Amino acid sequence: MKKIVILTSVLLVSFILSAYNLRGKVTDADTGEELIGASVSAAPGRSTITDLYGNYTLECYHGEWITYSMMGYITQELPTGPSVINVALEPDAESLDGSFANPFESAFVPAWHQ
Repeated sequence: MKKIVILTSVLLVSFILSAYNLRGKVTDADTGEELIGASVSAAPGRSTITDLYGNYTLECYHGEWITYSMMGYITQELPTGPSVINVALEPDAESLDGSFANPFESAFVPAWHQ
């Protein structure tokens, strides 16, 4: 009986500590469009970003929490579980209120241009 308990414990611990590749797709909840460059992270030092099609692959462990984030969207944290997790991020209108980028404007102004 002791051997069975020890063997079961060892197998359970090895299952919990084993890494696997989590993959999925991150999309916009309103439009369904793929989000390019969304951040997917499991722990400090282990993160990735989504590709041109919103897909990601990340090495993680069972029982970890995965954080999905992108500027202008509400961050989500989900526990690991299945090997495929597709996430739809909700837009956060308040975070971008009054923010915009102008690619034609530069922070550097040459002295001769002033």
